[in-house]
Amino acid sequence: MLSSNMYNYTRPTIIIITITIIGSEVLEMLVKFMDNVPTTDFVVVLAGYRNLMTKMLNANLNLMSRMGNWIDFPDYDDAELLQISELLAGNYQYNYPQEAKDEFVKFMNLRKEFPYFSNARTVRNAMERARRISATRVLKDALDNGAKYTMEEIQSFRTEDFTLMIDEIAPMDRGTMLP
Repeated sequence: MLSSNMYNYTRPTIIIITITIIGSEVLEMLVKFMDNVPTTDFVVVLAGYRNLMTKMLNANLNLMSRMGNWIDFPDYDDAELLQISELLAGNYQYNYPQEAKDEFVKFMNLRKEFPYFSNARTVRNAMERARRISATRVLKDALDNGAKYTMEEIQSFRTEDFTLMIDEIAPMDRGTMLP
């Protein structure tokens, strides 16, 4: 958080601000700081979703005129998202058959249609959700039918785990905020 004591520094400073929702007071303080400190002594890095960044900077043209460089990082492609999911499945020590991977890719493509797709964080959230669905599936079958599972079966993703996730969000308005 920016504060009045940010003017009292003794060495070069890097200020990193991640953008979610920033009040106008913070922006005004940042502009004042930038006006009162030699530009060779600090770097300001603003990080956030492009649409939120643009909205914030458009709300304060004094700040917009001081931003010299923009770096856009493209979203990961399907293969990169799948690779992240495979890494997570390995960390969980879960079996992850190709059919489940294919359904995961379908889920990710649907999820991209909603606001604030956040690449690796969205993959992590999806894989955690798939683990919960998998655990619920196994437990329900064990309780309802007396089914017995091996550890390998318990620690396995199935296609239907990801299909359920697709079915949950497919009918939703595309403006809906999702985790």
